[in-house]
Order: sequence, then structure tokens, then C-alpha cells
Amino acid sequence: MEEKNKTENEKHKEPDVLKKHVFMCDRCGFEMIEKNCKVVCKNCGNRFDCSDLNIYFD
Repeated sequence: MEEKNKTENEKHKEPDVLKKHVFMCDRCGFEMIEKNCKVVCKNCGNRFDCSDLNIYFD
């Protein structure tokens, strides 16, 4: 029975290539939206660009 559940769970796992990095705003804690080379908080407007992302999110 456990083997059947394990194989069903494995079918629903996303490959690592499809996983999206989720950025959380360091100011208010909301999820940030990634657009082109910018990441913007939809709650407070805090934003980062590509060069900032290497510093804050690595």
C-alpha cells in the first residue's frame, strides 16, 4: 500500500527545472512578482532589479 502511495506522489512532483523561485518582500512579507529584470512587491511597491537579486536572494 505504501509503495502505491509513493509512486502516486512521485507522479505529482514537479521537475526542478519547472520550479519557480518565490521572492518574499523583506519590507512587508508579501510575495513579490518577477517581471523581466525586476522583482516588485504587489503590496508595498518595494522593488529590486537583476543586480540587487544576487546580493539579497542568494
